[in-house]
Amino acid sequence: MTKPIQTSDIIFPELATNFSSTLASLKRSTLSISNRLSSISDDAEFVCQVADAYGLPLVANERCGSWYIPPDRKRASAYFKSTDGHNGEWSMSLRRLNTQVFEVINKAKGCIIIEQRLDNFVCKLKELELDLTELRDQITKPMRPIWITRDSILSPQYPNFEGFHSVILCTASRRVHGTEVSEGGYIQGAGDDSEGWSQGLTANIFWKHKDLLMSTNEQHLPDTIAKLTITERTTPSKSRPIMIRPTEWLFIDQIDALSDASLEQVDGLITCSPKTQITQLPVVNCKHLHLDCRDRKLGSRDLRKELIKLKNFMAQMRSPKRLVVACTTGKDLSVGIVLALLCLYTDESGKFTVQATPPALSKRVIQQRTSLVMTSHPSASPSRATLQSVNDFLLTSHTAATEIPRWIHNHQIRQSYTLALFEWLRGEWAINREITNFRDDGLAGTVTGFAKLDKRDPTSSDATAEYLYVENGRFTTTTGMILETSRRWIWRYHGSGEAETPISVHFVKADGETEDYVYNMLAFPLKIDDFDVAEGLKARAEHPCGEDFYVSTYDFNMAVGKFEVQHEVKGPSKNYISHTTYTKP
Repeated sequence: MTKPIQTSDIIFPELATNFSSTLASLKRSTLSISNRLSSISDDAEFVCQVADAYGLPLVANERCGSWYIPPDRKRASAYFKSTDGHNGEWSMSLRRLNTQVFEVINKAKGCIIIEQRLDNFVCKLKELELDLTELRDQITKPMRPIWITRDSILSPQYPNFEGFHSVILCTASRRVHGTEVSEGGYIQGAGDDSEGWSQGLTANIFWKHKDLLMSTNEQHLPDTIAKLTITERTTPSKSRPIMIRPTEWLFIDQIDALSDASLEQVDGLITCSPKTQITQLPVVNCKHLHLDCRDRKLGSRDLRKELIKLKNFMAQMRSPKRLVVACTTGKDLSVGIVLALLCLYTDESGKFTVQATPPALSKRVIQQRTSLVMTSHPSASPSRATLQSVNDFLLTSHTAATEIPRWIHNHQIRQSYTLALFEWLRGEWAINREITNFRDDGLAGTVTGFAKLDKRDPTSSDATAEYLYVENGRFTTTTGMILETSRRWIWRYHGSGEAETPISVHFVKADGETEDYVYNMLAFPLKIDDFDVAEGLKARAEHPCGEDFYVSTYDFNMAVGKFEVQHEVKGPSKNYISHTTYTKP
């Protein structure tokens, strides 16, 4: 087989680096902010055409749907999982029920959403123990999805659907064949992953100042965006506290919306933000607890250790008539705090209670309480990191119900731990990977996606069980580039209770099935007494690769339903840390 042509084969070697950097620069210029905003505007025109053709209200599928809908035409928001609609993916999110869409459908006899197995869905919904009477009253006919893309033909007259409520699933962007460089600046899915390119610009600010932003040249856009975002942050919010039912005393709000008038009838206030933000609070005459959490993902991590402060604060409350929980957005950290309060300080009817012994908690109870928050506050958007922090706090700081596997109480032999752990790993996992690179020329960013460990017959004589690990995700670099990623591993269990490394991870050859060579041999504590059930099972591995050296740590927390893997890599040309969190979707 002839060797594939390389860049160095068609240009002088000393120019290869310049040629590559020129291509990279061209790619970045094509993905400029001005091109993104222009593409968003173009997509929004198509969305409005679809709404006019069907005569239906528009619902934004967040987080990016609001970029494509003018605010005066947006009726509601929804938060459907990114896997919904992917080929072969059938799942239901219990933390984002999207019941607010029913009200829109009921009033307009349908809706347009921008952007499984049925028996299983029904079972999961029943487990939440929701009051479905109101939902049944809103939907009187079956709902039927209709997919609309740029290739669809729009009827000049409103279609008449008598037998069902139509739910139009509209893909706003047109398909780009090849790369954006060949499309004259048009970017498919320009509003996606805005954190990587928007420099603080939000969909609301864009639509409020659309003409100004579209007429500003690329060179001055960053300064213009900075001024607009500062103005937006200093403008008082007009939001109102949202009651979390079935309680009549627990509310969520934004910190910027708090005022003397809104705090008059409040006998308890919990704020969650950086300390600098609470200096602007109005005079607080009620009991006040501040949880010091940074913005975004860092704040979600801070929340885990801050939640412990709830115990002393809530002990001072005596049947509160109005307790307000506020964070910067009113949609993320405050939702996590309210979830913890619902689990620890309310009974099934929503009444306030302080028990001498904390209630036994399980993932099912937490899911039920989460559904109460999401049905009361449909626009809430708690991050996965926030919910993980709350789960960790509730399940490790308080009495956990018997969802912890039975084997965990069997301390007779060490093998039972690792064997049950290996069986527990089987199935699908949601992944969130953060790559921190300490070299200027290295890639860094975040990978989100899904991984699945499929059981198969062992392909090695020293393995008693084996999984093929298949991962697919999206890598968003710190420079704003978005790359599709995939990887495969082989995980093996070696079956000996005395083995120091009973689980191993192996590289896979190009065929995607066959073992290449070993990557990690997971070393667990040798003594049973060294296993800390409350903290989970931990393992360590090392892997030399030429002049590079990999140090890996594995942290398996079965009680919470997650595990974390970190690889620290150092060498002459590598210096980075990859930290991956796996959770059950």
